[in-house]
Amino acid sequence: MRERRKKTNASNTPKRKVQTSKKKRSTSKRRRGSSPSSSKKKTMSEDLGLDHKASADAKETTKEDAPENQGKDVADKFAAGKALNFYTNVGLFVVAAVTALTWLLVQNSDGSNNYLFVWSYSWMTAVCTGIGAVPFFLVDDVSQFWFGICNATAGGMMIAASAILAWESLSATDDMKLVKLVIGGVVGVIFVRVSRSKLEQYENLKLGGIEGLNARKAVLLMAVMTIHSLSEGIGIGVAFSGSAGQRLGTMISSSLAIHNIPEGLAVALVLVPKGVSPKGALFWSICSSIPQPLLAVPTFAFVAQFLYFLPLGLGFAAGAMVEVALTELLPEALEMTGSTCTTYCVCALAGGVMIGFQLLFI
Repeated sequence: MRERRKKTNASNTPKRKVQTSKKKRSTSKRRRGSSPSSSKKKTMSEDLGLDHKASADAKETTKEDAPENQGKDVADKFAAGKALNFYTNVGLFVVAAVTALTWLLVQNSDGSNNYLFVWSYSWMTAVCTGIGAVPFFLVDDVSQFWFGICNATAGGMMIAASAILAWESLSATDDMKLVKLVIGGVVGVIFVRVSRSKLEQYENLKLGGIEGLNARKAVLLMAVMTIHSLSEGIGIGVAFSGSAGQRLGTMISSSLAIHNIPEGLAVALVLVPKGVSPKGALFWSICSSIPQPLLAVPTFAFVAQFLYFLPLGLGFAAGAMVEVALTELLPEALEMTGSTCTTYCVCALAGGVMIGFQLLFI
């Protein structure tokens, strides 16, 4: 029995050794097989570490570059403002030079050149528009509430000016004056609405240091006031060509010069709250009346042809100004003041002062 047990033990021991050796080989293979996955994990972690370092470096560079970008933006705005100031100074210098030259020519003339008188009176009428922007040189800081008051004042003045233009159109000798006034007014309203829809396509529009929505509103106002000046230029030319001649032309030009002062104030009241400097408002106010001398001389030369279109032009300007006042200036004034009563009271007071001003000097 003992001999049998020894034999069985001897026969089993090699099998156990073989099994243990197989187990060791399998574990070694597993270890060898697992080494690539561990190396992959290591490489992935290293890559992730590099990515974290790269993102951290990128954040640090963006933080370092942010002040530089802000500095560039400030420098660009400063350069643009400097260039704008330069062009404004050049424009005002040209206006002053033309004014001085016109005055010298009038002083040295013998009074026989009627075209020179038409030009000189109409030019001085246009320059007087800039007087309306002078008060803004005396005011440094204005709150939003007072900017709303400015818009309400400008709206009232424009509505009153539209009523004066309509009255002038009805005072014409044309038999179709009422029809022409109505047609001109409707076309003026359509012009403003179409222009507004077209300007909305230009989101990055810039004018005089302002951009975006404010620039679009400023362009619309300038377009309306410039068209309004066309009819006034026709009126000056017609006055000088009438039977009273130079006497009537002088009176009409003087009244329009006084009339242009509150109109220049209305332009400045809209431009300055939107970011235009007082000097820029002075220049743009004068520019809005430049069509007066440019159209007064041709009207004086061809009065019969221009006289037919005078009621149409007056109605067009009246309709356009009322549309701008009711849809642009007064809603913005209501938003800024926050008071309906204050806005409409200021508007009515400004309109009454404008009409009284006209009746007093015309």
